[in-house]
Amino acid sequence: AAGKWFDHFVLRPTGVDARRSQLSLILVKKSSFIRTSARDLTSSVISLMETKCLTPGDLCVFEISSQTGQYILACFHGDSDGHCTAPVIVALNQLTESYPLHTFLLGIDANTSPHSLSLSAASLPHLSPAASIRAPDVLCAAGHEATGGAGGAGMLAARR
Repeated sequence: AAGKWFDHFVLRPTGVDARRSQLSLILVKKSSFIRTSARDLTSSVISLMETKCLTPGDLCVFEISSQTGQYILACFHGDSDGHCTAPVIVALNQLTESYPLHTFLLGIDANTSPHSLSLSAASLPHLSPAASIRAPDVLCAAGHEATGGAGGAGMLAARR
């Protein structure tokens, strides 16, 4: 089973300790994306956040080109209480406004609670299910899934 991942390469934020028990990673199919075009934007998103609630490795954001266009790929593992979900989504939305020609893909394990998720419709990006992207091309591993443990359910959404 491990051999099926050899046709993907891993995008991991700069400076993250790969030995963490929770880590957000993006696996990208080698034949679909141009590895040398990958640029880590994780710190750019973190700098846009008003709340500094992330632990290193919770968020992974990359710009990358394919043969068919340019993408912003993001993978996020929300905190158990969901306090960081809204600030991350708002910051991702702010970042992607600077990349209007890119397709934005977000894989998220968004833990939320009624008291922690206070987003207005204006602060949310318009997202739709990523039906046009085949699952083997882009994979988001967030949380314990990235390191071999059990994890929560995720979602992959897109905006073009």
